[in-house]
Amino acid sequence: MLTLSPADAKALHNLGLLIVREGSVTAGLACLRRALCLHPGAELFRRSWCEGLLASGQPDAALAAVATARARGLDGPAWQDLEQRARDAAGRYQGQAIPADRLATLRRLLEEGRCRAVVAAAQEVTARWPADPRGWTLLGAGLRTQGKAEAAATAFRAAVALEPAAAVGYANLGAVLRDVPQLHQALSSLDRALRIAPHEVQAWLNKGICLTALDDATAAVAALRVVLIQCPAWADAWMHYGVALGMLGRPRAAENAFRRALHAAPEADAPRRNLTVLLRAEGRSVEAAAVDRHTLCRRPSAAAAWVSLGITAADAGRLDAAEVAWRRAVRLDPEDAEAWYRLSTLSGGLADDWAAGAILDRLTEEAGRTSHDRMLAHFALARRLDSLDQPEEAIGHLKSAHRIRATMRGHPYDRAAAEARLDHLRRTVTRAFVAALAPSGDPSQTPILIVGMPRSGTTLVEQILASHSWVFGAGELPALGRLARHPVIAGVLDAAAQGAGPEGRSRINWAARSYLDTLKTVSGGSARVTDKMPHNYEHLWLAALLIPNATIINCVRDPVDTCLSCFFQPFGFGHAYADDLADLGHQYRLYQDYMRLWTRVLPIPIHTVVYEDLVREPEVQIPALLDACGLPFEPGCLSFHTTDRPIRTASMSQVRRRVYTSSVAKWHRYEAHLGPLLRALEAPAHGPGI
Repeated sequence: MLTLSPADAKALHNLGLLIVREGSVTAGLACLRRALCLHPGAELFRRSWCEGLLASGQPDAALAAVATARARGLDGPAWQDLEQRARDAAGRYQGQAIPADRLATLRRLLEEGRCRAVVAAAQEVTARWPADPRGWTLLGAGLRTQGKAEAAATAFRAAVALEPAAAVGYANLGAVLRDVPQLHQALSSLDRALRIAPHEVQAWLNKGICLTALDDATAAVAALRVVLIQCPAWADAWMHYGVALGMLGRPRAAENAFRRALHAAPEADAPRRNLTVLLRAEGRSVEAAAVDRHTLCRRPSAAAAWVSLGITAADAGRLDAAEVAWRRAVRLDPEDAEAWYRLSTLSGGLADDWAAGAILDRLTEEAGRTSHDRMLAHFALARRLDSLDQPEEAIGHLKSAHRIRATMRGHPYDRAAAEARLDHLRRTVTRAFVAALAPSGDPSQTPILIVGMPRSGTTLVEQILASHSWVFGAGELPALGRLARHPVIAGVLDAAAQGAGPEGRSRINWAARSYLDTLKTVSGGSARVTDKMPHNYEHLWLAALLIPNATIINCVRDPVDTCLSCFFQPFGFGHAYADDLADLGHQYRLYQDYMRLWTRVLPIPIHTVVYEDLVREPEVQIPALLDACGLPFEPGCLSFHTTDRPIRTASMSQVRRRVYTSSVAKWHRYEAHLGPLLRALEAPAHGPGI
């Protein structure tokens, strides 16, 4: 933006604020000063100049700048507060301040990217002048750049303790706690910063990122809009805005945001990656590949783009092409953890690649690696060791991966909350409740809902059905879960105690239209459409009301095999139970409780497919599955592995093969290490009446 309009004062002002917060004080203050010179009458620019001086540890200069502003007639609570903070800071530094030349050296080293030198010099400075928060701030900045987030947080906490009225300290602490990640603590710190300085855009951005990670997409969108109003050309803000919009089920708006981010930063990997993920989810694999190839035309050595291109190929069933792309990525960057993990998911699991084993071992141990990279390296090693029949070593890496993932998630699996959700439905969704809302919903027979625990065969069942000429396989759609959480539908449950009536039926009819519109959009109007979101088993009460003529398929697999397979997966943070074997067992028992409840109270048939029977007798079980769905038999369903369609789940490579039974009873190899899971699965079912 500045290249096109070098005299754009607003852009200079916003860029200056960002650069100062990132630690490049000289460059940031130069931008702020230039903006002020272009528009000396702009109060906001002058106040930001003063705030920049104060944030950079120059309270005397800030006081002088405030005096100039007051002389120009600027006054009010904001200026009085700024002047008091500058005086307080100047008073604190007297007699215990770091010499100006030492501060200048530290800042120069930080701006030059010489992180080790910054940390060494800042440690010496904080030991000699421990009461000056500027030293601790610079130490924290150096440690954060080195990837040592927890040590950086300790340094920023010291700065905050010394200068509790400074927004920059809380903003820095919130940013690094986001990296750790300790998301709730990060939000608390960022909110503190914003109470002191409501226009602090970096704090708003980090708040939006934290809220997105905590699945509060609505609040994240609101926070990120604040950023974009002030900084409309900020690529990071557009990228995270797109992520939050995607979570809200607004793919067109999300795509626009990702493209705006790419326009602002054409070389950035994150917006490109998120755009290709969205395009693949929309079934637009050709466009996704085009985005990656466009990047590779400009930067052939962009390993991340090769990884993404491989994912697109794998989704489409071109596993050989996927392997070529991922091998290219690790040649370009031998320490690309995601590329190694993707390779580990292919047949063979890197069993014969001893060099990969050595690299992955190093990735799990090296300081400075991101938590995400170390987690993926552990998962890749576990898969490799599993293929080498070394269960003890494999389970060790899985436990390490899940410990990292649990720390990244920032909140534990809440068994009590999970049980409370089921208890609420048990009390509310009775036969009388369902009958009172009938007739309601839509009589459409289009939907086929495939539910069950993850890794229970849901992708295999969908692939078989999608091989039928009448059926479109839509994959894992979040639509039903979003409707179940929508205030309109939540109100139906809340009003159950007062009795259902016309208002409840009108809400159900609205939700039914919304759900069927989603199916029509993704399928192009196919006669039958599968929705294989496994956890829709929690929302079958709603499906029975919205689409009472839908087909429900419940996929069942040996409980221990199912849970062990889940333990091998780096699921999204929504699957908090997957990080602990005992929690996995607890979640499986809850799944069984849900299905017993629905079988008892819902007036819709539920067809059960047993994974072990399906893979042993496909010639018998596949015709029975088609019959349960009201579909005539087609021979193509028996050769489902040849069906050309995108698959975006962890089973993408398995369902491209003929039926195999090697995953049946696999858990016996790991039995000695599964005590917590086995005990949890043997525990009594939850709650009365189950």
